[in-house]
Amino acid sequence: MKKVSIKTRNIIHRTALAVVVVASVFLLAVIMIMLLQYRQIKRTEPLNLPALSGLRGQYINDERGSEQLKEQIRQLDLLSRRAWFTGEDQLHSGGFLIIGGMIVMLAMLQVAASTRPYPNTPPGGGASTDRLAARTRVGIAIGGSAVLLLAVVTVFLVKPFALPVAKAASVKKTAPDAQLTETPVATEEFNRNWPFFRGPYTIGVAPDYKLPVGWDGKTGKGILWKSEIPLPGYNSPVVWGNRIFVSGGNKQIREMYCFNAADGKLLWRHAADNIPGSPAVPPEVTEDTGYAAPTMATDGKRVFAVFATGDLVCADMDGKRLWAVNLGVPKNHYGYSSSPVIVDGRLIVQFFDENRQLLIALNTVTGKPEWSADRKTSISWSSPSVINVAGRKLIVTITCDAVETFDAAAGNPVWQLNCMGGEVGTSAAYSEGRILVANDNACAAAISAAAGRLLWKTNELTLPDVSSPVAFENAMYIFSSSGTASCVDAATGKKLWEKELGSGFYSSPLLVSGRIIVFNMEGNAFIIKPDREKYTQEAVCALGEKVVATPALVNGKLYIRTDKFLYCIGDKTE
Repeated sequence: MKKVSIKTRNIIHRTALAVVVVASVFLLAVIMIMLLQYRQIKRTEPLNLPALSGLRGQYINDERGSEQLKEQIRQLDLLSRRAWFTGEDQLHSGGFLIIGGMIVMLAMLQVAASTRPYPNTPPGGGASTDRLAARTRVGIAIGGSAVLLLAVVTVFLVKPFALPVAKAASVKKTAPDAQLTETPVATEEFNRNWPFFRGPYTIGVAPDYKLPVGWDGKTGKGILWKSEIPLPGYNSPVVWGNRIFVSGGNKQIREMYCFNAADGKLLWRHAADNIPGSPAVPPEVTEDTGYAAPTMATDGKRVFAVFATGDLVCADMDGKRLWAVNLGVPKNHYGYSSSPVIVDGRLIVQFFDENRQLLIALNTVTGKPEWSADRKTSISWSSPSVINVAGRKLIVTITCDAVETFDAAAGNPVWQLNCMGGEVGTSAAYSEGRILVANDNACAAAISAAAGRLLWKTNELTLPDVSSPVAFENAMYIFSSSGTASCVDAATGKKLWEKELGSGFYSSPLLVSGRIIVFNMEGNAFIIKPDREKYTQEAVCALGEKVVATPALVNGKLYIRTDKFLYCIGDKTE
C-alpha cells in the first residue's frame, strides 16, 4: 500500500479538525436552541396558557356572551395545540440533528487522531510518539463519548417529544362465573337502530335510510320537534326503537336522559350518583371536553353511560339502575371522551389516562369484567370501532402511538402498528379490507386489516383532530377543525381534491344512501355527493345553532344534539 505523504496527512488532519470545530459549534447551538424551545413550550403548555385560563374564568363568571367566549376558547385552544405540536416536531428533529452531528464529530475526531503528523520526530522517539497518539485517541474516545452521552441526555430530557415505543398488550381473563348469562341481541336489531357513536357499524356508515334534505332551523321547516337537554355534554344521540338517549353533566352532577322519539318528551333522567369509588371532587376538564363527552351505548335492553369521573352506569330502558362501577378517576389533561361499544353481549370500554391504558370487556348483564387488555402504549381520546375480518370480529383502537386490533371475544391482541403521533382524538374508518386513519399532527394512513401492514402514510393533507373520517368506494373523506374538506384515494393515499368550507368541523361525517352529511361548528349541514374527481355539494341546511356532536339517523329521522337542545328533523308527512 502506498504510504501517504506528510503533506497529505496534514491536509486531512486540518480538514478533520475544521469539521470537528464546525460540528461542535453546530451541536452546542442545537442543544441551546432545544433547551430554550423546551422551556418555552413548557411555559406555554395549552392547558396552562394564561390567555386560555383567563377566557375560561370569564366564561364561568359571565353568562352573557358565553357563546362568543366559548368560540374564542375553542379557537385559541386549537391554535395553541398546533403551536405545541409544531414545537414538539422541532424538538424531535433537533434530537436527531444532535445524534447525527455527534456521529460526524466522532468520526472526524478519529480521522484527526489517525492522521496526526509528526514531522520532527527524533531518532528513537517513535515508540514515545506512538504512545502519545494512542493516548490522544483514548482521550478523544472518552471525550467524544461524554459529549454523545450529553447529547442523548439532552434528547431524552425532552421526554414528551421522544418517539414512543408501544408494546403489545397483556390480556387478563376473569373467572368462569363472569361469562355471558343470556343470548346476545341479534346483529340485525343493532343495524335497525343507532346504538353507538357513529352508528351501528361504528365507522360512520348508516343503514340505507332516506336522508332528510331541505330543512331549515330558522324557519322551522322540517323540524319535527326540539327539546331542551337539562345539562351540557358533547356526546351524540343513540337511538333504539322509540327512545333516544344522551347524557349530560357538570362538576356537581352527571345524568343520563331518555327522550321519546315521537314527540321529544323527556321520559326519564337518571343521576350517576352513589357509586362506590366515585371521586368526591371531580377531575378538572377543559371546556371542549366537559364531564359527559363519551356517547352512550345501548343493546335495546340496557343503556350504558361513562363520565369524566370514571363512573360507568347501566340502566334498563325505563331508567332503573341495574349496576354501576367506577373504573378509576382518569388522570387526563383534557378529560375522558372515549365512547363504549357492545359486541356479543360485552361492553367494550377503552379506558385511557396518563398511567393506565386499558381495554376492558364487561358483561352487559352483570357488569363484571370478562377480560381486560393492559396496554403498554400512550393515552388517546379516540373511540374504538368494530370490524369483521374473515368472519372474526376485531376491535380497532387508536392511541397516540399506534393503531391496534384485538379479538372481540377473547381480548387477545391481533396486531399493532406504530404509525401515529400527536394527540389522537379521531376514530378509524374501514373499507375494502383497509383500516383508514387520519389525525392532525400525526398522519393519514391505510393499514391492511388482516395483516396489520402499513399500505401507505401521508402528511400532505389538512388533517382533523376531532372529526373522524369516513370511507366510500375506495376513497376516504376528511373534515378538519380548520374547515377543510379532503378526499383521498384509499388505495394509494393520493390527495384527490381539497375544499375550504369556512367554519371547522368537530362532528364526524356520516355516509347515508350514497351521500355524506356532516355538520360544521356553526350548525350548517353539508350534504355532499361522494365524488373522486371534485367536491360536489348537493345542499347546505342551516340549523342555526352550533353543532359539535355527530347526528344519529333512524328511519329517515335525523337526530341532532346542540349545546342545549335535541332536534328531530324529517318529513312531517311520514
